Amino acid sequence: MAQLIDLFLPKRLRTGVVQERTERAFFGRLEGWASIVVNTILFLSKLVVGIVVNSLALIADAFHSLSDVFTSIVVLVGYSLSEKPGDREHPYGHQRIEYVATLVIAILLAVVGFEFIRQGFQRFQRPEPIKSSWVVLLFIVVTIVIKYGLGNYSRRIGQLIKSQALEADAFHHYSDAVSSILVLVAVLGSGLGYPQLDGLASFLVGAILIYGGFKIARDSADTLIGQPPSPDTIARIRAICRRVEHVLNAHDIIVHTYGEKLFISVHVEIDQRNSSIQAHAISDAVEAALVSELNALATIHLDPVDTSSDVIKKVKNELDIIISRYPEIKEYHDVRIIDKPDHRLILFDLVPVMPGKLTCLPGSACDNIKKQLAENFPDYQIEISFDPIYIFN
Repeated sequence: MAQLIDLFLPKRLRTGVVQERTERAFFGRLEGWASIVVNTILFLSKLVVGIVVNSLALIADAFHSLSDVFTSIVVLVGYSLSEKPGDREHPYGHQRIEYVATLVIAILLAVVGFEFIRQGFQRFQRPEPIKSSWVVLLFIVVTIVIKYGLGNYSRRIGQLIKSQALEADAFHHYSDAVSSILVLVAVLGSGLGYPQLDGLASFLVGAILIYGGFKIARDSADTLIGQPPSPDTIARIRAICRRVEHVLNAHDIIVHTYGEKLFISVHVEIDQRNSSIQAHAISDAVEAALVSELNALATIHLDPVDTSSDVIKKVKNELDIIISRYPEIKEYHDVRIIDKPDHRLILFDLVPVMPGKLTCLPGSACDNIKKQLAENFPDYQIEISFDPIYIFN
């Protein structure tokens, strides 16, 4: 299906990775205008046919298509505003307006859904006959095919430009196709002597819209509040950093998103024997790699690592053995040895598989690791730290 949909997409969108704000907004508007034109035609045709055959479900379905027009207008306005560059009040740009637009779509879905439920309940209690015919049934089948195709079109563009608003719009198109299927059943059932199905179909269409509005609103709100980056994103950031010459490891990654723009901070381990000039050059190289491959603005923190210390090598060897016994521990990093006037410290960070779920209370995995390491290094005090839940490794 994706290959078929791609035939109707501009070549630039099919063959490239769209990252520029203005280009991304252009393709978002393309989907918006396609949706407006198709849904306006569907609204008028469904409304006329619904009035002629006296089907509340079909009339409700017509206004479902009209609500699609409104949501597409919201998409257009959202992309027009998100295209604006950053200013003094909004230095990160305006691309999160797209998520606000998605919330508006969700509210429209829910409002229309409640109205369908109300009218459907009334029609179910007082059913009226529908003037059904094969022509009407064929008309509804055609609208189902059109809406399903338009949903695929919107979803495909949304995937290619990574747009929540377009994928929300696609859900609206799919829900319209599903509601049209219910209308088809209602019209067919009325012709067979079950006019109550018309009100029931209208009721079910409303329920679908309310559910869709809730799901879309929840996803958009999660993004506005702050979702964690995907494991694939974290793995890709680490891989990019590690490919840079002289980088030993990368960890403690923080990611903020504004539309398709990423703001990244990451700790990069390098040999402590590098000079400050060399370290700065490595930092610049990592930053340039992240900008080039992810279109990201990056802040690099350099962690100097003592690669020549025999004690640190022994500590790491012991940690590899000990931590392998605890499946709740993902990894460790930042192993350091600090000499104090009156004692010596071994410090490192533990990374739990489930962020925020690890403590060093007596009997915990952390406490056991500390005790086992202390047995092998009795002359050292062991200190273990955990990264906050918003830091990823």
